[in-house]
Amino acid sequence: MAEHRAAQCIRRWCDPAYEVNPPFEDWEAELFAPPSIHDIKPWPTGVTPK
Repeated sequence: MAEHRAAQCIRRWCDPAYEVNPPFEDWEAELFAPPSIHDIKPWPTGVTPK
């Protein structure tokens, strides 16, 4: 079930016309703060973060 809801979330994000059924509950759509812009993991050689 969790995989299905995650897939619905991704599809809704990519296709705004897609209607999630049943609609997401408040706790499913709650946003959390994004990760810190200062990533402590090193980037591979030749790759620059956006």
